[in-house]
Parts: sequence; structure tokens; C-alpha cells
Amino acid sequence: MKKLVKQKTPPAGVLPESLEKTERRLPAAALKALAVLASHTEAGKPGEYGWIPEKAAALLGSMPKGELVDTVLALTERFVMAVTAMREETITLAICEFGMHPHEAEKLNLPTMLGSLAGLGLPAIDAANACATCAFRQGSCANQCPATVSDALGCIESKGSPFFCHEGVATGTDPKRVCRGYALALKALNA
Repeated sequence: MKKLVKQKTPPAGVLPESLEKTERRLPAAALKALAVLASHTEAGKPGEYGWIPEKAAALLGSMPKGELVDTVLALTERFVMAVTAMREETITLAICEFGMHPHEAEKLNLPTMLGSLAGLGLPAIDAANACATCAFRQGSCANQCPATVSDALGCIESKGSPFFCHEGVATGTDPKRVCRGYALALKALNA
């Protein structure tokens, strides 16, 4: 059995070495752009989460090409680090708080970068006609989990094996309904 080691959180103002390197190589304008792009508050609407496309476009559009490339690379690096950290923290939580065996916790179907990229390969559907947790809804948790996306793609490619809806299905039971997103995706592909 793996021995769990609690990671130490750096003191306020101290960044992990990889982040310090990122910040040292970026010009001030790029750091400002990253801060705005990562902002979760739109002026006048405190606490609302979301992307602010107008600000992102204005900042990125005004940057010289070299700074833009560095900014996009730094943003991607931060994104990968955040997704990886969330996955590892979720596994630690499953082990420590819910008593899950470490080997089982590592098998959890959690969002990953590769799962997120693979999810882009699923046919686009009208999200308003699908469950909030639908694997065919771009950006949903299921749309970013490698095992789920792989199953959905396999069902789409075979056109014979249905992909089932998992919304509201109790743990330990099999889903009974065909996924609405799957049906919409097949319809779009056959149109």
C-alpha cells in the first residue's frame, strides 16, 4: 500500500519553482494579461465565474507576437498544472476522506488534459438539448474524462452500440436510457 505524504503548501508570496521560472521569463504585459485572463470577476458582477472574451481579445490582440506566444505557453502551462493538481487532490481526498484504497482511487474516471482534448473529437450537439453532465456537452466533466470519451467515441464509430445516459443513475446500477447527446450526435453525423 502506498504511503500518503501530505504536500506542503508554500507560504503566501512564495511560488513553486516552475511557476517562479514562468513568471521570471514573461514581460510585465504578459503577466497582466494572464492575471486578467484568469480573473473570475467581471466588473460590476462580483463573484460570477466565467471567461471575459472582450478583455482577453483586447489584451492578446495588442501584444507583440513574441509576448503573445510566451503568454499562451505560460497560460497552457498553468492550465496543465491546475488540472493535474485537481486530479491528484481528488484522489487524495478519495483515499483520506472516503477510505478508498489507493489503487482504486487512481482508477477514478476524472477529467484530464488528454480527456479534455479527446472530448473535442466528439460530434458537436446543441447543449440545450442534453443533460448538464452529458459526455457530448463540450466542457462538461464527462466530456473531459478519458474513459467516458473513449466509450462515447467507440459507440459513435460503431453506430451499433448505444451510449447510455448516466444522469441520475444510482451507484451500482446500470443505466437504462440511451443518451440524448449520443442520439443528437448520431443524427448530426447522418444528416
